[in-house]
Amino acid sequence: MHNEEHIKECIASVQQSEGDYFQADDTAIIQAYKKEEENKSGIAIKTLAILGGFLACLAFIGFLFITGIFSSGGGLIIFGVLLLGSAIGISKTYDKVVHTTTSIAMYLIGLLLINFGCAELNLDINTMALISLGIGILTLGINQTLILSFVSVITISVCLLILILSNDHHSLIHLYTASMAALFTYIMLHETRLITMSLKLSKLYRPIRSGLLFSLIFGLIALGKKGLIEASPNSIWISSIAFSIIVVYLVYQILQQLKIHDQKKKTMIYILSILVLLSTVFAPSILGALLIILVCFLVNYKTGVAIGIAALIYFISQYYYDLNYTLLTKSIILFVSGILFLIFYLFITKKSTPHEEV
Repeated sequence: MHNEEHIKECIASVQQSEGDYFQADDTAIIQAYKKEEENKSGIAIKTLAILGGFLACLAFIGFLFITGIFSSGGGLIIFGVLLLGSAIGISKTYDKVVHTTTSIAMYLIGLLLINFGCAELNLDINTMALISLGIGILTLGINQTLILSFVSVITISVCLLILILSNDHHSLIHLYTASMAALFTYIMLHETRLITMSLKLSKLYRPIRSGLLFSLIFGLIALGKKGLIEASPNSIWISSIAFSIIVVYLVYQILQQLKIHDQKKKTMIYILSILVLLSTVFAPSILGALLIILVCFLVNYKTGVAIGIAALIYFISQYYYDLNYTLLTKSIILFVSGILFLIFYLFITKKSTPHEEV
């Protein structure tokens, strides 16, 4: 009851500030809130639900294997399509945790069956990736539930990476990471505009945001893990250029948000930012993790900040491990980079504190 009263007070406050043209359905908003609260459950329950649904689908696949359908590529594709259709239908019809997790298990297994069927029919990996890519795009258009849409975005990004790697066009990884970084930054900075454009976009915003975040991290792993791709070491800085442009823009946005207008202070912040960027020019994965932290901090997306920090720690450790230098040289590089990061953090904190107190 307390939460309902708080919601009504918030709506009344917005209506008073916006004027008579602002209209809101109080009853529908409260009902949507109640519905979300009813469907909340602990991580243990969600895990058990996912495991139960996955085991049930595996049992069904075992039955298909016993009946000999697995020897037929066409049969695998048919059952895969049926599972995909059932998963989407269940997800659209029911919104309980058990139904949602079961639909996810059915969707993933259906996708696997289709790919197994394509392999049985001797289709090449490019065709299989394009089919899965089309399924992911089609699912986004048909279904706007949170988890299934998130899985669809991940499916699309994984298929793009497969197409890049399977065709030995490893230099395209720079285009992939730059595109994902730009898309992620755009939707993060334009949340209000996107969720008010249409009801479908408002439902897709959260899964697309999360999906793009992990899709970007997948690309950063491909860049940061030595030997994972065959891109030339001399061109590794290409991704850093795209990330640097976005980071400088984010620093500008943060300065605007903190209302720092003193030219000397702004110049000092930009100089420190450029020094940090230069120290990571040959480690685009580290720079990408910094980009994630900055954009998530700017819009107060705490989960994204936590994921970005975890990614930053991993990529710094990976970069340190892969360096072909002596232990002393590695230590000096990390020491100098760490000092730059600390100076940048202390400077931003010092300048933002007076505004926070106001």
